[in-house]
Amino acid sequence: MLTSFIIIILVLWHQALPTIAEITDAEYSSYADSLREHRFGMTNSMKKKLLYELELLYSWWKDPNDSYGNEITSITGLFIRHIIPNDIPFSEAHVRGPVEGMSQSYNEFVWQSLRTLDDFAYVLVDEVHKRELADLSALATAYEKRLKYQIRLHFFPYADVSNLLALSAKVARTYLGQECPPWVSSFTQVELIKMNWLNWCVDELNVDEKLARLTEMDEVTLRMSTEKWVEALAFSQLAAGRIALIQSALEKFNKDHSSIPIHQLVNDMDVLKKAFTDYDRNCGFMTWTHVLGTEAGHYREIMQSAPPASSQADFGKVKDIPDEVISLFHLLPPSENVPPIYMDLAATYHYLNRNRVQFVEGDHDQEFELLLGDACHLYPTYDGAASAARSSRSARPTDDGSWAARLLVDANKLRLSYATAVDTRYRLYAESLREYRYGMTDDKKVELMERLDPYGKEFTSITGLLIRHIIPEGIPVTEETLWEPVEGNSQSHNEFVWEVLDTLYYFTYFWDYCEIENVHRQKLDDLRVWTLKHQEQLRVQIRLALGGSHDIFSDISPKNYDISALNAEVARVKEALTFGTFSMVSSLTQAELIYCRASDWCVGLGFGEMMRIDCSDEHGASISNARRANALAFSLLVVGRTLLLERSLSAFLEQRRKLPQPDWLIHELGKLERAVHKVQETRQEYQKRARRYMEKWKDALGEVDRTYLRMDLLQEYFTLAASYNEIPYLISVKFSSMQLRDIYDEAAAAASSSGGAVPSSNPFMNERIGVNSVAARDHGLSAGHFQGLSQDTSRTMTEHGQASSHRNRQRRRPSSKDMLE
Repeated sequence: MLTSFIIIILVLWHQALPTIAEITDAEYSSYADSLREHRFGMTNSMKKKLLYELELLYSWWKDPNDSYGNEITSITGLFIRHIIPNDIPFSEAHVRGPVEGMSQSYNEFVWQSLRTLDDFAYVLVDEVHKRELADLSALATAYEKRLKYQIRLHFFPYADVSNLLALSAKVARTYLGQECPPWVSSFTQVELIKMNWLNWCVDELNVDEKLARLTEMDEVTLRMSTEKWVEALAFSQLAAGRIALIQSALEKFNKDHSSIPIHQLVNDMDVLKKAFTDYDRNCGFMTWTHVLGTEAGHYREIMQSAPPASSQADFGKVKDIPDEVISLFHLLPPSENVPPIYMDLAATYHYLNRNRVQFVEGDHDQEFELLLGDACHLYPTYDGAASAARSSRSARPTDDGSWAARLLVDANKLRLSYATAVDTRYRLYAESLREYRYGMTDDKKVELMERLDPYGKEFTSITGLLIRHIIPEGIPVTEETLWEPVEGNSQSHNEFVWEVLDTLYYFTYFWDYCEIENVHRQKLDDLRVWTLKHQEQLRVQIRLALGGSHDIFSDISPKNYDISALNAEVARVKEALTFGTFSMVSSLTQAELIYCRASDWCVGLGFGEMMRIDCSDEHGASISNARRANALAFSLLVVGRTLLLERSLSAFLEQRRKLPQPDWLIHELGKLERAVHKVQETRQEYQKRARRYMEKWKDALGEVDRTYLRMDLLQEYFTLAASYNEIPYLISVKFSSMQLRDIYDEAAAAASSSGGAVPSSNPFMNERIGVNSVAARDHGLSAGHFQGLSQDTSRTMTEHGQASSHRNRQRRRPSSKDMLE
């Protein structure tokens, strides 16, 4: 009876398939990409409009007195009719879990359709239909997992890397795959590859953990750990080969579908592939010579007298030869010449395997056939390498005594390159979460909040519950991730964690929707507090990264103002602006956190002092020349700092404008433009201040025509004036400002060497100084204002501008209009 029932079900299922089977895989891929473009092209306003229409249509459909949609039997059918474009042949028959045997293209089509429906699954409906809509999300997740499995299997059909021999055996097969490489045929595949390639190519091999153990060894332990070095060589070759397979497929796809994001993805892959290839090239020779050493002749004698393999389990192994040596023979030959005896030994091993296959009785399993294939491929490869080594005169000695140290250096370089690739992935995850939050309307937040309610007191971890039901499936987050300290982790990792925390923040108040125990409520309170602490610690990390080794954006208290120290700060900012030695903003997360703290980083505690000076000027109060000079120097520092931020943000903005711009990214770029504008406003404000303070300073010194360069002014004043005239050049390339900068630099140099200013070799400068200058003390200046000034700091600043002084010496005389604008 049960058998008959199953047969009936299968017949009915196959009757539902004809319309599906009539569509080709190429058409399914095309439909999937069309749906993907449809989703990305839908703005927030378009979604809100459609949501309103769906709620209205739902009320009509549910009303028994309304004839609308009598032929529609489910809310899924209602959604399909009004959400999926008419030219996409998606129906309720497709809304079921992944079926074994269905093609990858079909699964792409269903996945994109379910994602499109799930974007609207938070319409206000009754409980029965709410559960039906919630199933759409679960189905979409199931299809995503199935697709990732299919794509990975398409590229790497051999998954077992459980031991060293299995790991080594995959190397040759991976490189053989490049002779007839797999392909990429849709943007849906590209989307999944972008988020998962690093995991498939590297993470599965536990590279980071193995490299960490390797680099922690001392040289003595290292020389004894031959198995670890064969393992490192194996995963470097395998990782490079895997990356090359996917990279090649993406490059071919991009030739027909030119895309900047795909080009960037290919470049990222190429950088990491090169790191693994470099390690293989640098360490292959040393690994072979150290592992085999003087035992090659002995191993060859063992092979020549080895008995036939008695079973499949023994095939590929040779008694009394260590597993790491056998594993070494399954790798690719080193790129550098090694003693021919090593290559002969590897060739002998594969020749042995190729010949003794006839002695293995019974049916051969897949692993046996693969090992036989390796022998048939690698025997001529190593035989050719041995011939090349014999004919070459460049074979290196087996050990020069320093190989272990060099191996450690190369392993550390590889680990750093891998960490950089991981950081790039963290940035992808962070942006994915920003996109996710952008599409999260208030209605969707309420719906997600209510989905947490049915769990009541059954859960044991409130943060685990939030992660499971709020964070998208493709984002790898654990509870431990949320509480990891900022210190000790990369900035990209911390930005990703902050995006996770920010996504969960709203939902830490979900006790308004259901009762929870006090212990869980306290955990939610702790999570909110930690989110804010993490945010501030991340801001500090970003500030330090942007400020470089000198911490350009560190706050300076007015109590610690000193003309020499301020000049030194201005000099560091000028150097960063001139030579581009500052970090660039590289993520939307950084841009957002900078936007909120730009004024604090550029002005900080100095704001109060500026306000007090402005107030004194407004009321005609007296201000010492030293204090006014400090204010001018600080204003120039703010101008330089804001210019650094402006350039960094603007460069990132222009970079992002070149990429495709879905609605969420347009929204993010709008915020980025506001951040740039805010920084520009601060810069312009302090440019005006600097100009005003300069005029006040000149007035305090006396007649403008005679006091540009008082002969007995301190060197730091000339240095400050030089900075004042250089910054306009850095902003708008005003050569007249550079003329004045050079003049003041020469005055500062002269003051440094003589204790006061002396006539310059520049005729124009001599004219401006005059012969009968009035002493600075007549204008209220005294050396007491500047005790403890650093001559070394000022000398560094004067040297900075001297290279350009000779180029500009013959240009026109500057006028008062050349001052800071």
